[in-house]
Formats: sequence, C-alpha cells, structure tokens
Amino acid sequence: VIQAATISAADALGLESEIGQIKAGLNADFVLVEQNPLMDVAAFESPLVVTKDGVWLNREELLELRAKAIENRSVFSEIVTLISNY
Repeated sequence: VIQAATISAADALGLESEIGQIKAGLNADFVLVEQNPLMDVAAFESPLVVTKDGVWLNREELLELRAKAIENRSVFSEIVTLISNY
C-alpha cells in the first residue's frame, strides 16, 4: 500500500526523480506516527513528527500550532468551514 502511494505513483507520473521517496535531494512531505496507520487511522491524531516543504515539526511544535489555530479561530470561520463541508 505504501509503495503504491509513493514511488509507484511518482513513477506513473514520471516524477520518480523528484518525489515518491524519502531521500536527500527529493521533495518529501510525511507524517511519522507511533502506531501503524494501516491498522488504525487514529494514529494520525497525534503524530510524532510532520515534515512539510522541508520544515520539520516535532510533537511539541505541532501542539503549539494547534493551540494557536484554536486561539485564533472565529465563529464566522467555523460557520464557513461547516457550510463548505456540505
């Protein structure tokens, strides 16, 4: 499953020299979790590490970002989010 979602998909798109692997010089966003997400998708609820566009965020940094997002949200933005999901 992981190979199909990574290197095989990159190969199908002709981008295997740019994406699809965690390798120096390639673009890779990924989430590191403690449990196997194939067994329980809830593993993604508390990741150990997230990398996005080359930025490494550990659990503490992710918790800080989540707290800031909650602190800065507004009722209007929550309503828009709820409506846009339907």
